[in-house]
Amino acid sequence: CTICSIALSPKPCCINLLANYSASPTYCQVGQTLSIVIDRTQWGCINILTLALVWEKRAIPLSWSLLPKLGSSNVAEQKDAIAEILPILKDYQVVVLGDREFCRRRAS
Repeated sequence: CTICSIALSPKPCCINLLANYSASPTYCQVGQTLSIVIDRTQWGCINILTLALVWEKRAIPLSWSLLPKLGSSNVAEQKDAIAEILPILKDYQVVVLGDREFCRRRAS
């Protein structure tokens, strides 16, 4: 498909929203625990890695990237995606949630 041939790099989609959210004492207290969900989904030849903030039983997209391949993401791609949003969340405790694709055994 046409979109698969386009080279796209990861870009944050809601960084300004997140910055405003995290700066507002109405929504977040410094040191509060925030849940971030990481997920990858594939539709035909489109493979998307997404990070979202869990807020009041909703997921607010923070960033996503189109992966240049089909199938599962690797640890490097996952770390890059998380590293993109962590600086904005530096004043909070962050819990990253993911399904079995994101379970990696630690090296012994």
